[in-house]
Amino acid sequence: MPNQQTSSSEKRGGRAQASRSSAARGGATAKKSATDERDDTYGLVSVIYHALQGAETIGKYIEDAQAADNEELVAFFEECKGRQNEMAMNGKRLLGAQLYETIAEDEDDDEDDDDDDDDEG
Repeated sequence: MPNQQTSSSEKRGGRAQASRSSAARGGATAKKSATDERDDTYGLVSVIYHALQGAETIGKYIEDAQAADNEELVAFFEECKGRQNEMAMNGKRLLGAQLYETIAEDEDDDEDDDDDDDDEG
């Protein structure tokens, strides 16, 4: 019976492979994924999520360091948590701008479609 275990690099290879091939084809194009969401949007949401998860986890480390009365670690972990929160806030700002731009593009497309309908009648 063959070994059915797969390495973690094999499991995540699909997305990594897609990202590399996208970069090889010219990089900055806004390719859509199987979920019809743009890869850059997916990446941005993922970074925001993981930054917030990291900040939450670091909050637990802060509590542990405080319980151990280790002020040096408390200060370090608070700095780390601040950076995670800053990344999340920057990501949210970028996501908001990107979504605004996407909505504006969609509205422009709708107006163009409406103009076409007027020409037909």
